[in-house]
Amino acid sequence: MGKTPLKPSNSSTSRLKVTKRKSDVKKKIRRGTNSRSINRELARLQLNLCTPKKSGESNSNCEVTAELENKCMIKWKDIEVLGENVENINKLKYEEKWDFSHIDRCIQEMMGEYPNCDIYLFGGSPQNYLQSSLTPATCPNIVAIAIESTYEPPPFVSAQDFQHGGEEYKTIRQHKLYWERIDLDLYSQQEEHREFPGNGNVFALKSRLRKTVADKRSTDDLIAWEYLTLFIMKPSVDWVRKEDGKLKIGNTIFKYDIGNGDIVDELFDIDNGDTLREFIPDFCDRFDLEVEDHEANLKQVIRDAFTSARKEKEKNIDMFSDYPSEVLDSIKTVKIFPQNDCVESKQKYINKYYGKADSIK
Repeated sequence: MGKTPLKPSNSSTSRLKVTKRKSDVKKKIRRGTNSRSINRELARLQLNLCTPKKSGESNSNCEVTAELENKCMIKWKDIEVLGENVENINKLKYEEKWDFSHIDRCIQEMMGEYPNCDIYLFGGSPQNYLQSSLTPATCPNIVAIAIESTYEPPPFVSAQDFQHGGEEYKTIRQHKLYWERIDLDLYSQQEEHREFPGNGNVFALKSRLRKTVADKRSTDDLIAWEYLTLFIMKPSVDWVRKEDGKLKIGNTIFKYDIGNGDIVDELFDIDNGDTLREFIPDFCDRFDLEVEDHEANLKQVIRDAFTSARKEKEKNIDMFSDYPSEVLDSIKTVKIFPQNDCVESKQKYINKYYGKADSIK
């Protein structure tokens, strides 16, 4: 099987759709209120509160952080962030004070641990990591992907498809994203820095989308960008088959008409213990439906959703034909957090495709 070059292919990827919960928080969703949206709105109300200071008091810690960041070869603010709205990204980068002055050391350690790998960096979706008494409620993070140096991470992203519903997959080029190599050779020549170990390279995710163009994007485009994620499949997890040869599907989203044209998106999660016997009465109770009238139909709708998800997953596997299974399974991830004291809860979760990071720093 041929190896994938470092630069992504020019060929486009056909649109593949899977069922996914809508972003419209007005929809009735099993998991309840979209807490992420609420936290994001609260975060917009206040600025520069992650490093609190008394009135009239200078914040020398922020000044030191800026000085240290200027000496870093890897500039965290130059790394493209995925999974967040543009307004909040700009605020996180330029209006709040985050200490990523340790990012070079983190990558040095990672290159020493994975000497035959290249490292790819992107900004992960900001989540709730702060002390509950502080606002804003989110902080940025950098995700580092280590992959065998003759390959690049699968060049696919997943985005909301608001015209047809669900989700679509495209290449990073189609979203005007690309990987840019960071010149570590020049950095290592500086006397105050020790050499980066290993034989690998370091790349940062960048965007070719000009600001003038970005400002003119539609609301749907902006929301789609907010839910943009890097897409990958791990054979040891995603390609597991049952005894009958069918792909194992742990969960899926199904749509159901609860009456008056009101269609809800619901998650049926076998991996987390959902069973038809318990799920259907609970579903009917939440939406004021009679179990006797809807049980048979609900069972069929859920079965059809799993069948559809299985077919789409088979198609998705073909997207990774250039990657040996062992290469995909050997990919390692590290999640890097700012060093600010207010960052308490450092969660490993990256996104639904990359799952949890192998380690955090």
